[in-house]
Amino acid sequence: MKNNEQPQFTARIKAKRVHATVARAHKSVRTWQPLKADYPNEKLRAMTAHQKIQHCRDSVCNALMQVATEAGRGRPPMVDRLRAAANMVDELVSNGVPFGVGRNSKMNKEIRVRLLEEALRSAGDRKSRPKQITADAAREMLRQIRWLRQSSEHFTKMFPYTE
Repeated sequence: MKNNEQPQFTARIKAKRVHATVARAHKSVRTWQPLKADYPNEKLRAMTAHQKIQHCRDSVCNALMQVATEAGRGRPPMVDRLRAAANMVDELVSNGVPFGVGRNSKMNKEIRVRLLEEALRSAGDRKSRPKQITADAAREMLRQIRWLRQSSEHFTKMFPYTE
């Protein structure tokens, strides 16, 4: 046996161990706790309209996160940020800010400010956490929120929310 072949073999074993360790750590990080969304039909029908919409929205976000964790490849979508931004949009709409998706809309500007404040408060030490959220990124998120709001309003008029 040549002396130069053995280090390559041990390097491969070490690389496999490192990859396995990273894969285990990656899998453990992806554990998440879904919000409670399984209620009996009678309880769903007794909810107010706002509670039904919020329940439907939470169910959609739980499903998105479950699909992302089961796929297991790539970076998972930021479903928690989408959920938080949807709640921010509801608060802003109730305060009188018109819902708009455009780059220069009041809603876009307010969401960017609030998401930046939230990112600065987070405990994450990554360099990308406090970065400024662009108008285009906020616009894409507002498009997703618009779809989420419209679908939640549509599906709460169907079974199991109604008889």
